[in-house]
Amino acid sequence: MFGGYHLLSIGSSPAVKSGGTELLWTAAGPLIGAIVFGVAALRTGSIALPLGLHLGWNWTQWHFFTLPGDDNPTGLWTPLISAQHAGSPAPFRIGYLVAMTVALLAIAAMTRQPRGRRPVTLAAGLP
Repeated sequence: MFGGYHLLSIGSSPAVKSGGTELLWTAAGPLIGAIVFGVAALRTGSIALPLGLHLGWNWTQWHFFTLPGDDNPTGLWTPLISAQHAGSPAPFRIGYLVAMTVALLAIAAMTRQPRGRRPVTLAAGLP
């Protein structure tokens, strides 16, 4: 559902409709986020952490980063990009991958169970 919503909302872009790497990234970006948020939900047994992560991501992006072509150009900071990368979304995609990797590692480290304890599951109370 998470990925489907993002594909529908972002999929109206002409660059995405033409296929290629834009379409691939439109699918991969939400998929990576869904994996990180899903791991957070499974490790904590709650949706509070994934919800907080997503809200934190959106808040940070909307308030601090203004990217060329954004729908919401209200950020406090506009990244300086060299002329050779000005038209390329690669620096932003690499930043997204790094941020999601750091989030996944932080989730894994902070929700680590001591040896001998059963892991928390979402359906722990079900027969």
